[in-house]
Amino acid sequence: MLEIPLENLPDWYSNKVRKKIEPPRKKVQKILDKIQIILDDINTSCIKLTDTTSFSEHTDELATKSVEQLARKYQDRINELEIPTEPLYFEKITKFSLILKNLIQYLWQQGRRWIPKLSRTTGSTYKTSVRELNYHIKDLQNEWMNLENFIEKKLKKVKIFEDIFDQIEKMQLILNEIDEKKEELKTIEAELSELQKKKSILEKEFEELNKNPLIVERTTIENELQNIIQTLKNILGYFRKPFRKFEKLLGEGTYFVRSGCNEQLTKYSKKPIETFFAEDDDYSNLKMVLLELKKAIPRLNLKAREEKKLEKEIDEINQGSLLQIRQK
Repeated sequence: MLEIPLENLPDWYSNKVRKKIEPPRKKVQKILDKIQIILDDINTSCIKLTDTTSFSEHTDELATKSVEQLARKYQDRINELEIPTEPLYFEKITKFSLILKNLIQYLWQQGRRWIPKLSRTTGSTYKTSVRELNYHIKDLQNEWMNLENFIEKKLKKVKIFEDIFDQIEKMQLILNEIDEKKEELKTIEAELSELQKKKSILEKEFEELNKNPLIVERTTIENELQNIIQTLKNILGYFRKPFRKFEKLLGEGTYFVRSGCNEQLTKYSKKPIETFFAEDDDYSNLKMVLLELKKAIPRLNLKAREEKKLEKEIDEINQGSLLQIRQK
């Protein structure tokens, strides 16, 4: 079984199918050359038609306008048409054939619109030029039909080979992308290997650091500090609701406390842990706030059970229950 490397496959396949592809394409090229000649002839006939108007004595304004309109519309539309160039692929030729068909229909349509208006002219001023135009358009139509028949009978078979070429190109593109991805993967793997080496080194350094007595001691202290903070949160957190009620009472302006209490109440209400850490060892500010809070209990609209519990919590703190935590 013959194996062809993919990079050599396009050239190999092209050599294999050349005899089947080139003859139909050469035939198409001949038809296109004839079409180009006919289009040039139509353009020349349009020039002759307008020249007839310039030199004829048997013309009127309507005839002159009709001739100019007909010639201009023919020439403008013909000049828009682009004859396909090599490589003459099936899709390109079939698209051109459709455009040519529309052009021929347009030429006949404009002829039916403007040529009858020339009948008012006396003599045979335009007959020769019009007859020549019609002849060339019919010739163009015949050549288009010839092209259509050839596409259907011969050129359609060439499309099979063109589709195979497309598949080969797609395979090459896919393989090229695969090769590029492989190279990218190699780069990524190399970077990953370096990162893993660095990770191993850092892990070893981290293990050594954790064995250092100072780090061990710091970790112990941090754990103890977290326990202290949590204990404080549990104790001071109880006062969140009473503090808010107390602030509301003071905000009404009907109840007054000693100087500085209002400010400390606001601090303990918003940031109790930070405020406690900023206190002196005897946490006198907190005691002041709690003492004023205890006096205001009857004005807070608490249930009897809540009042007793609040008084108990206040008394415990004012009697020094937080001193040990403060010392720690």
